[in-house]
Amino acid sequence: MGITYKLKKEVVGYILDQKQANSSLSCRKLAEMASEHFHKKISKSSVNSILKQTALSSPIGRRASKKKAPSVFKLPEYRKEQLFQKAPLHLVETPKIEPKAPEPEIEIGASGSISAMLLKAVQWEVCREPLLSAILSKYSDCPLSREIDSICDALLMMPIFGIRRAEDLSNPEGKSLREFLGLSQPFDLVKISKVLNSLQALEKNKIQILLEYSQIFTEIELFRIILENDTELSIDARMNSVWTKDNVHSSGSLPLNKALDFLSREIVANNSPVILREVSQESFALNLSTMFYAFENVDSFRIKRIELIDGKQEIMTSFDNILNRKRQAIIGLSADQPEIRQLVDDNAQKKSFSLPFFQKNVVYQSFQTTMPIVNSSHAFSLRGAVFSIEGQPNSRAALITNISEKDASIEQNISSYAKRWINWAQSGDEKKDKNPDRAQKSFSLDEKESLGIDCSAFSTAPFAGIIVKNIVVRLYELAQQYFLPPAETKRSFEETCRAFSCLKGLIAKDNNFIKVHLDPPKNSSNWKALQHIAFRVNQAAIFEPLTGQRLLFVPPSQKTILS
Repeated sequence: MGITYKLKKEVVGYILDQKQANSSLSCRKLAEMASEHFHKKISKSSVNSILKQTALSSPIGRRASKKKAPSVFKLPEYRKEQLFQKAPLHLVETPKIEPKAPEPEIEIGASGSISAMLLKAVQWEVCREPLLSAILSKYSDCPLSREIDSICDALLMMPIFGIRRAEDLSNPEGKSLREFLGLSQPFDLVKISKVLNSLQALEKNKIQILLEYSQIFTEIELFRIILENDTELSIDARMNSVWTKDNVHSSGSLPLNKALDFLSREIVANNSPVILREVSQESFALNLSTMFYAFENVDSFRIKRIELIDGKQEIMTSFDNILNRKRQAIIGLSADQPEIRQLVDDNAQKKSFSLPFFQKNVVYQSFQTTMPIVNSSHAFSLRGAVFSIEGQPNSRAALITNISEKDASIEQNISSYAKRWINWAQSGDEKKDKNPDRAQKSFSLDEKESLGIDCSAFSTAPFAGIIVKNIVVRLYELAQQYFLPPAETKRSFEETCRAFSCLKGLIAKDNNFIKVHLDPPKNSSNWKALQHIAFRVNQAAIFEPLTGQRLLFVPPSQKTILS
């Protein structure tokens, strides 16, 4: 394994454990975390070598080739092979992590923190590290650190907090932004200048930066799974549902980076089970059976190829020679689905267990069934449950799984589903806004002002301002697309910041969550929009890359699983 042997077993175990717990962590972040944890210098290259050997290295962030860029994104063959491998279990040791004390709550006032959190949410979706830091690490000699990362984040947030000059990040005008970033001390003006000068010097790398961000901002709409008998299954990129070729299904897109994470971890390697929110109700029995036939590796239903499809229904990249193996899945269902009601005895004993993740008790009734294999006398077993949060009958739902009892109890399966699909019983519009003006926009580095973003703060470093402005524009467009209701997407950047600036609440952090508690005025015209935003953010399963904490938006009077 080359350089891996130079690190102690506990160091390798720690790195792999952190990466598997939060696949969005970059090599640089893992190196920083391991260096701090073991009080010794661990290089980014050492971490990268470990991840390459265990197929956990990132597909995003390679240097752009000097060759002409292909018209369709192509993943290198060696990287496809890495995605199919499973991390050797003998390398993984779970270190004991002491629980942290809760961090102080951050008050949300007229500082624009709501809009800033939406922008942070999108950034965490598309990249494993601050976007400006990612560029600096590849194309400049700017020495990177957590403070530099924070400065890069602050530059992106300046338009939201109304900061006109980069120097004001260290002045009283920048206090609200620094508090939002969790910083108690002002920025070093010398380091701010260093970042701006380094960004300005990147004008010579304009083409490479365009290629880099074009890939990062590529969106995937669905995974198309082609079976040996040429049956097609489609799973939307956000893992909401599965349907067969002839069904009509609207879906939400996902940045390429996160889509590849899902594909490699859950479908190809299946290191963790695929957890779908539901099965498309159109041709329900066909969708469910075909999905399980494929995952049970049944003859003629084995997976032959997987294609990543973008919003224009074009194939972005494909994977062939999929390893033939049984794969695990947990699929959510309606508790009132006729097929499920036939399997559950209403008079059967109800059981309960504690779900510490939510600090709630779950009540459930389990069931077992078999699924006959077509053109065969054999069948395979499925298990499931109808469940709800104790005292919340509206949270009633069901799931079905092919995971055996020896691999996971039904309570563990319910827990896995509940953690992935928080507020599973809350209704929400999962349909993608089909506005063609916002679909699959490409990243650009033009000088045209847009969305009312003022970049006068970068008068001494105009190219740095162009980079910042265009990143903010693209992040805001994605925030509209991913989180805002369709009626709100016509607002400009400035209008959205102004609409949310009067909202009050707080940001509270613990070991598991970054909770954004909203407290809008009773007669706020933004109440419905906030309900929609909270639902979409929570269902997206967004994690802070460094800490692994999950982002949640919680309007206080909303009836949620977590309330």
